[in-house]
Amino acid sequence: MSGKPRAAASPAPPSNHGDTPGKPSPRGGGFFWYNGRRIWINWRSNDCFGDRVACAFPSFGFFLECGNGSFFAYWCAPKNLKTEPLLLVSSAYVYEFNRRVAFWAERFGEKDVVQTCQNEAERIKSAFNKVFYKGNGLYAEGELTSLAAPLYFKGLCVAGAEKAVANELVRRVRTKGHRAWFGIQGAKWVPRVLSEYGYIDDAWRIFTQPDAPGWAMWMKENDTLLESFDDTAGGTPVSHNHIMFGDLSAWAFEYLAGIKIDKPGFEVCHVKPHLPTGVDSFFATYHSVKGPICIRAWRENGKAVYDIHGALTRFATFE
Repeated sequence: MSGKPRAAASPAPPSNHGDTPGKPSPRGGGFFWYNGRRIWINWRSNDCFGDRVACAFPSFGFFLECGNGSFFAYWCAPKNLKTEPLLLVSSAYVYEFNRRVAFWAERFGEKDVVQTCQNEAERIKSAFNKVFYKGNGLYAEGELTSLAAPLYFKGLCVAGAEKAVANELVRRVRTKGHRAWFGIQGAKWVPRVLSEYGYIDDAWRIFTQPDAPGWAMWMKENDTLLESFDDTAGGTPVSHNHIMFGDLSAWAFEYLAGIKIDKPGFEVCHVKPHLPTGVDSFFATYHSVKGPICIRAWRENGKAVYDIHGALTRFATFE
């Protein structure tokens, strides 16, 4: 990448000073994608707990310096699936990493890094849409992950085309019978994008429809920790002790229980629960740094009813 941030061009401090362990390899092998956890985990920690990750910032610039955008894009996709382009997924990640490093750099007064990363993100966005957007809501060749990526990473999609892309995504999801025709990237992005654009019931059907590939199929086979929807990934036997497709639980708290963080550390949040079609009731409890929140949902006379209580309600608004 050009215009790399130079503010932190040395290895991060030891782990007891806030660094996230990892090996930022400049040579393939997927380590750049893995090492994205340096940014992802600290970003989510800031969301959930507030400003507790300041010491991790020096590693972010070094991470971008070392990475060359080599990822496991469509790892563990179902057999015989035409997968999304590697360059599409890699570019989307590097775009987002630059945006998030710019966010942290601004907080720590690194103005040159802010400008460098913002410029890089805009450069990647322009190239991304020039290469992959085909018009009429279509990215690449319409793979589910290709459609989800520019909506999952905020601001990456062509301005004004967001709804068209979301509509094309849900159309193709329904055409495919809500089966999980994607790998580990799409397993996180597709349900969340559908939910953000008002199609929570479609996302829920992806998780619960019984046919392969999909999550409910595993329930029938009494094996819910597979590394892949198939018995092999790339011809290699898969692990039976993985959480590769484990975002379902986090998705449920965010889109069924409807808990959304508006200000880090739950200083401000809102709750908008949703009882999907075909579900009679659920009960969810989340223990935040501001205390617990409990959401109970059930149906009365065919209509969804919600009861929300707990210490966190002092900081929340309800929809």
